[in-house]
Amino acid sequence: MGVYKIKKGFFGMSLIKALENASLDDVFVLEENYCENIGKVTIRQDITIIGTPASIPGEEQQRLTNTLTGQIFVADGAKVTLQNLTLNHLQRVSGTQSNAINVKQSTLRFDHCILISDVPASNYPLLYIENSDLEMLHSKFKSNGQGDIEFYIPNSNFEISNSILENIRIHSLNSNGIMMDTSMENDYNCVHAVDSTLEIYNSTLNGKTIVTEEGTAYPTVMLDHVELTSENSAYYQEVVSKNSLYAKNNSIFRSVNDSIKWIGLFDSKAYFNDTVIQGQLHMHRSYAYAQNLTFQDAVEDYYYLFAEDYSTVYGSRIHFSDHAYTLFKMCSYSSFVIDEVDLPQQYENVHRCDENSRVCDFVTESKTENQKEVVSSVSAYKQLQSLVGLTRIKDEVENIRKLVGFNESRKKEGKKVQELSLHSVFMGNPGTGKTMVARLIGQIIYELGVFHSDEYKFVEVKESDLISNHVGETAIQTQNILQSALGGVLFIDEAYTLNKKDASVNFGQEAVDTILTFMEEHRDNIMIIFAGYPKEMEEFLQMNSGLASRIANTFIFDDYTSEEIVQIGLNDLSQRDFLLEDESYYIQKVKQAYERALERSNGRWIRNFNEGLIKMFISNSSDNVTTITALDIDNYLR
Repeated sequence: MGVYKIKKGFFGMSLIKALENASLDDVFVLEENYCENIGKVTIRQDITIIGTPASIPGEEQQRLTNTLTGQIFVADGAKVTLQNLTLNHLQRVSGTQSNAINVKQSTLRFDHCILISDVPASNYPLLYIENSDLEMLHSKFKSNGQGDIEFYIPNSNFEISNSILENIRIHSLNSNGIMMDTSMENDYNCVHAVDSTLEIYNSTLNGKTIVTEEGTAYPTVMLDHVELTSENSAYYQEVVSKNSLYAKNNSIFRSVNDSIKWIGLFDSKAYFNDTVIQGQLHMHRSYAYAQNLTFQDAVEDYYYLFAEDYSTVYGSRIHFSDHAYTLFKMCSYSSFVIDEVDLPQQYENVHRCDENSRVCDFVTESKTENQKEVVSSVSAYKQLQSLVGLTRIKDEVENIRKLVGFNESRKKEGKKVQELSLHSVFMGNPGTGKTMVARLIGQIIYELGVFHSDEYKFVEVKESDLISNHVGETAIQTQNILQSALGGVLFIDEAYTLNKKDASVNFGQEAVDTILTFMEEHRDNIMIIFAGYPKEMEEFLQMNSGLASRIANTFIFDDYTSEEIVQIGLNDLSQRDFLLEDESYYIQKVKQAYERALERSNGRWIRNFNEGLIKMFISNSSDNVTTITALDIDNYLR
């Protein structure tokens, strides 16, 4: 270990030469105004490179005087610190097919650094950090190049604090990241995270104005199977009615005291505490918990809250600060369960709710008077009963309801109650409604007071969510998921894929064994549903006799008849506010098409049919925006 002065002149030593002869833990101090074109340098030792800043008269801030131009690669487990430096990544020096920084299986720390690049977007990200640790303190990174410039960070840990990133996107893949007291601005995503865990505190992320030819804008933050915790941060999107935060694929967003422009939740969860949404929250098959959630800055013809396809909004308080087209809309088996709702002054058009969704009673205090508004609700039980077909399923649910009621009566008389085992098997072909019914049954059981939980939980997983490829980690991973579903429903789709009988190491059995133990220990406070196709599920249960013996309920989902398919289609069009010029013609054509179909995927088939029909209707319509004609049906079936 040594400390070496890098300086100009005949007796000076260049940084490149010093790095070639570096030893472990060497420190290289650049004299003031020392600059060098380093080309492409690879660092394989633990070293520190420190610039010498100059004072600015009358200011506490110092001016950086040292500039390094080129590319820096860090490899072989090296730990490198760059401090008080300006790094230039120039197209005329490095070309267009290059990283400014490349770190593999190593550690890199920036402290009071500036990185400036004019290299346009290419297959080479500006920063490439793989299986490494990145720390950025009091630094500024700016791209003047055209296109989608990114930091690509796979399988790594990164921390960014008190920094500025301009025209750069962080692309995190299977990584853990923390951002504090930082600002970002980009035409594309500021953050695009996949299979990652992120924390953002006291930061501002601003998406700008790039819109694709299809009319879609890049979300400021894009989450794909990501857990994001955020506090005291702001997420903006300059394009009106476009998401500043978009979460999908079982993402979890925890927000405390944030300000967010627009949010889209798709198959995800969000927890809001003192959060402000400046626009809309759009939910699709998602769950949101609201503790003092505020909506403001309404956009004409948009709802503040639009929940669809089995979404749930639950919590203590929502505040609507000004007028919107309609404050919120619930449709397609969605629920609004909020204790207190603050409405704008003299506001009447509060919500729209289709016949299959529900808005529970809530207390509302307007700005001028205190009043209680009673809103009709549709219980989960009524939603289930309104579904087409599913006779055997409804009978099984009725038996569960009767047993719960029977136990309540016995309990009041001080007598022993009958054991209620909730664990179930769902067997049915594609499109028979297994997931949809699972959500409703869980909600029914929750409404009956069976679960010991303050909120309804529904956790949907597949084999890949439970199983790890590393010995011993499957049990931990499965246990964590089970714990997250305690007090609710764990729905394991395609459960038969846990059968890994041909694998050299049967991680699937490790998951099953963990589930078995949890089922025994928490039988009265969790409903575990194993779902899949009939033949595969029967084979799965035969090979796991211990599992089969612990499952009390078997739900058989019959295929829909052509008449039921037609009724589902009619209900679907009605819920979407479409009319049929000739309903009998639609019935005839749907029956014919379904009976001729090579793949009869039940409810999925008719939803796809209607989707295609509506697209055809839209493409052919001019003034007519409501009524589908026989000609539209014929054109679609050609």
